[in-house]
Amino acid sequence: MIIVSKIRMLKKITIFLLLMPLLVAQGLIIKTQHLSQSQGSMTGDSLRLIGAIGASISNLPSGDTLSLDGGFLAAVTGLYRKPPSLRTEITDKIPKEAESVTVQAITQDINGILSANLYVQVGGSDTVIELPMVSLDDSTYQANIPDSLLTVKNFRSWVISVDGMYYDATSNYDTPALVFGEDELRMDDSSTSSRFPDGVLENRWRMVSWPAELLNGGLKNSSLENGFVFYDRNPVTNKLTKPDTIITGKAYWFKHHYADNVIFSNHNTDGTAVPLVDYNIPLEEGWNMIGSPFSFPVSVKVKEDVSTPLIYTYGYSDSTEKDGWSKPITTLYPWSGYAVYSDRAKTLTLQPFEDSEDTSRNAGRSVSPEWVLNLKVQSRNYLDYSCLIGRRELGQEGEDALDIPALPSIESFVAVRTEVNGNGDFNYGADIRSLGESNGVWNLRLISDGIVGPYTFSITTQSDVPSGMKFALLDIPNKHVIRNVFSESITINESLGSGYDVIVVSGNEQYVDDMIRKIFETIPDNFSLSQNYPNPFNPTTKIDFALPRSADVLITIYNLMGQQVNVLMNSNLEYGYHTVIWNGLDQFGRPVSSGVYFSELRTRNFRQTKKMLLLK
Repeated sequence: MIIVSKIRMLKKITIFLLLMPLLVAQGLIIKTQHLSQSQGSMTGDSLRLIGAIGASISNLPSGDTLSLDGGFLAAVTGLYRKPPSLRTEITDKIPKEAESVTVQAITQDINGILSANLYVQVGGSDTVIELPMVSLDDSTYQANIPDSLLTVKNFRSWVISVDGMYYDATSNYDTPALVFGEDELRMDDSSTSSRFPDGVLENRWRMVSWPAELLNGGLKNSSLENGFVFYDRNPVTNKLTKPDTIITGKAYWFKHHYADNVIFSNHNTDGTAVPLVDYNIPLEEGWNMIGSPFSFPVSVKVKEDVSTPLIYTYGYSDSTEKDGWSKPITTLYPWSGYAVYSDRAKTLTLQPFEDSEDTSRNAGRSVSPEWVLNLKVQSRNYLDYSCLIGRRELGQEGEDALDIPALPSIESFVAVRTEVNGNGDFNYGADIRSLGESNGVWNLRLISDGIVGPYTFSITTQSDVPSGMKFALLDIPNKHVIRNVFSESITINESLGSGYDVIVVSGNEQYVDDMIRKIFETIPDNFSLSQNYPNPFNPTTKIDFALPRSADVLITIYNLMGQQVNVLMNSNLEYGYHTVIWNGLDQFGRPVSSGVYFSELRTRNFRQTKKMLLLK
C-alpha cells in the first residue's frame, strides 16, 4: 500500500509540473521546459528542481532561474535510487553426499529486480564463475553450484542483484565448510600445489601438516624402529614429544625408513575443508611449528603487531633432496610445516584470498633506505638459507624483536649463525639493525654437525641496496676479500669444525676499506703458543697464544712426569690474540711446588708446548 500511495503522489506532482506554465504568482510568470533524467543544464527561463525527478541535472542553469531544493521530491527520488535489498541463504556445512549446493537470494526493490547472478570462486583460483539465478517469485532467486566445484579446495560465493533502474547490490561472501570422503585429500594431488607432490622421501626429516580438519586425527605411537615417527616440539621446553592427535594448524617433524616415498591422505576417515575466511593461528613466545589448513597456497599477515614474523620451512631449495632451512617465506603451501619465531604471544593470520586493491593512486616506485641480505651455506646434501642481516626502520643497534634466535636443528646440519652487534654469542639467525647508522660490521660463523665438505657460502639481497652502499665479504681463515658479494662466493674444502668465520662490512667506500685493513691487522698468520712471562715466575705467570681462526681451545699445565696439573682453558674462542693466567695452583686449588712445568696449546689440528720454571 505504501508503494501504491507513493506512485499516486508522483502522478499528482507530474500534473502539477505540467500546469506550472499557467500559474501566476505575484505577477511573476514561472516558465518551465520538459524535465527528464537525462536532461543537461537548462538555459533561459527555467526551473531547476534539486532532489526531484529531474535531480540528475549536474550543471547550474543560466538565465532567470528558480531552484526548488529537497522536500518530498528528494525523498521519493532517493527511494528509486537505492540499491536492492539482498540476503543469501546456503547451508553452513556441505555434506560429502551432496551432488550440488543450492543458493537462494532474497532481493527486493521498488524498481523491480532485473536479474540476479551467483558468483563462485574456488580456493586458490583467481577465476570467478558466473551462474545465472532462476526467479522463483518476485523476490526469490535460486542457483545450484555443481559438484565439479565441490572439492577439498572449497569455495566462496556471493550474489549480485540488479534492479530496473540498473542499481545493483552485492551480498556478503558465503563461506561454508565442506565435508569430503576418504582418500579425497592426497599429498600427491598436483592440483593443490602440494609441497610434497611425490611424497616424503626416505630417511629425510621433513615438517608436515594436514590441509584440512580430520574427523579422526589419531596417531599411532610409533618409532623409527617401527618404520616411521612423528614429533611435536614443545615451545616451552624446546624438546621433541610424540603427539597422539593431528591438530589443524600445527606442524610435525616426520621421518620414515620405508623403501617408497610416503604419501599422506585422509585414509579411513572423512575430512572437512575449513571455511575460506581468514584463519587465525595463535603464536606462543619462541619457536612455533605451524601448518596451513587450506589445500592451496595462502599468504600470511600479522594482527596486533607492526612487523611480520619470519617464517621458514625445512628441506627445500632448488632440490627436494637437501636438508636444511629455507630462506624466509610469506606463502604457505599444503602439507608443508613451518617454523615461525615470535618475541611474544600474538596472532598469525592466513589469508585464503588476496582481494585486489586499487593501485591507480600509486605514486611510483621509491628507493627505501632499508636493506636485508640473505646468507646461505650449503653442502652436497645439507643447506641453511635462513640467516639475515641488514638495516630496517624497526631495527635497533642492540638486541630487538627482529634479532631472532637460530632455528632449532634436528640431527646433522650446516648453519650460518650471527651474533648481535658484537656481543660474541653466535646463537642468532638474524641481526637487523637501525637506519640511524649506515656503516657496520657483521660477524658470522659457519658451523656444521656431522657434515663433510665442500661447502659454499654466498649472499643474496632481498631488496634494493641504497645508492652508494658498498659491501665486502671477508674470508677470515684465508685473509681473502670479496668485493662483488652478490656474484662471488666462498668455497670451503676443509671441515668447518667448531666454526668458520666470515665477516660482512657495509657502508661508504672509505669506511669499508678502513675496516678491512683494521680487521686483517688483528688476525694472526698462524696458531702459536708464546713463552710465558715472567719466566721464572712466582707464583703467577701469563701465557699468550694466537688463533688465526676460531677454534675449540684447550690449554693444559703438565709437570715433568707428564701428569696433568690444571686446565686453564677449555672453550671455543674467536680468532685473534689471547692471554691466559696461571696462578701456580693445581686443579684442586692447592699451590704446587717449585719446579719445571709445561704449558700446552691444543686445537683440532694444532699442538704446541712451552717449558716454564716456578721458583719459590
